[in-house]
Amino acid sequence: MDMRRRQGQCASDASSGIFLIESLAERTSGNRKEKHYRRHRGKNRSCISLLTIFLLAVSAISVALLLRPLNQLHSNAERSDSGNSRTATSHTREPEQSAPKERLSAASGGDGDGGGGEVKPESAPIMPISATGDLAGSTTSRVQTSEPPEIPTRLIFSYKYNLLDPTENDPPYNRKDPITKNVINTVELYSVHWHERHDREVVVSFLSENNCLEAIKKAQPRLVSHFRNEAKGEYRDDICRFAELYLYGGFSFAVDIKVVEPVIFSGLYLPPADPDPIGHLESIRRREANIPSKDDFTTFATIYDRRGEFTQTYAPSFVAATPRHPVLKRSLDYMVDFYEGTLEGKLEEYLIHDIKFINDGVVPSRSDQSVISVGPFTLSMAISSTTDEEWELYARKLANDHGYTIGNGIKPSRLPAKIKYARYIYDVSLEDEDIKKLGLFLGYNLGEDTWCEGCNHICFEGHQVFFYSKVPGLKGNPLDKDK
Repeated sequence: MDMRRRQGQCASDASSGIFLIESLAERTSGNRKEKHYRRHRGKNRSCISLLTIFLLAVSAISVALLLRPLNQLHSNAERSDSGNSRTATSHTREPEQSAPKERLSAASGGDGDGGGGEVKPESAPIMPISATGDLAGSTTSRVQTSEPPEIPTRLIFSYKYNLLDPTENDPPYNRKDPITKNVINTVELYSVHWHERHDREVVVSFLSENNCLEAIKKAQPRLVSHFRNEAKGEYRDDICRFAELYLYGGFSFAVDIKVVEPVIFSGLYLPPADPDPIGHLESIRRREANIPSKDDFTTFATIYDRRGEFTQTYAPSFVAATPRHPVLKRSLDYMVDFYEGTLEGKLEEYLIHDIKFINDGVVPSRSDQSVISVGPFTLSMAISSTTDEEWELYARKLANDHGYTIGNGIKPSRLPAKIKYARYIYDVSLEDEDIKKLGLFLGYNLGEDTWCEGCNHICFEGHQVFFYSKVPGLKGNPLDKDK
């Protein structure tokens, strides 16, 4: 029995020993596996950390490279703003310094207490203009573009005082005044058209007498004394707006022309060689009117007045142009000759012959002008005498400065340059028998209740009416100096 017990105990001890050995082996193996797992997990963590650091470094370098040109542009813009602010025209209002306490709103008719100069409606921010006519802060580098140059989005008015933002010495702002109301209507229509439809800023330049003198001194200094001595408001208005328009370009309006729709030059036909409203309508009906290509961009536009003789064919109540246009330069020069009686020595011989034939053998001047007005006369003479070569050279330089290449993949036009780069709006009376026969513009007839001299005249192109020649119902000339 004792032997059996001992054998059983030994067997039990052996089994226990084997179990212990197996348990120790399993623990040892588990420890090894755990150490192996920890070792490799540590290695993986190290690789992931190195990869993360590498990716972060690459990202930082990429961001730095992207921000470098932006910082450079920002620095250049600051330098450009600094330079342009020193050359800004004195009648340009800097919003941070000399803006009125309450910004004028063309939509709401709010008042301001500042002086004459540039005024902005709230719907379109003002952009300061430099002495060269460029937008302040713009770069002078020529970046190539596929779009041709355009007339600046700038509205120009002149009057005895700033109707939209009068000074303390001027009559108070009055939105119900028919002339003020008409100017606001023009600003609102063009502001909506340019700012909302084309995302462009609008600048409103309203010039009183002091502002006019500043513009005239820069554009044609010899006109300063004549402007000061001129008592006729209509003449002063034409001199002032021509000077401002020549310097900076834009859309120039007399305060008493009523805008119905903004002019969109891209939708206008090219003018015929001999502009005439009835002939223009007939050419459209026969599908013979010339449609402009992209290269036939607008550099100048005004009103062709059918009522005027050869010497007053074009009406300066509306003139639009790109800056430094040769027609406007010649108009200003002819104004000097008009006042000084030296036109006969400056105009072409064929023009002198026709002028004398129409004007009883007399070349007009301020002292002997008959019924000829300085603005329409000098503008008509300038359009007639500016050569086709001058138009072409000007347009090509303008395109080159803008970064646009004329003739790049576009079939060249064979039309004369003064036709390709000009547009005309036609002034006609709604009582004209030829217009009545065509049955056009019937809905624009004002009737007797709002009649005034020139009121029942419209300015159109194609079948679209853009202006009334005068504000309906307006009596007298609001530009007269004594009123």
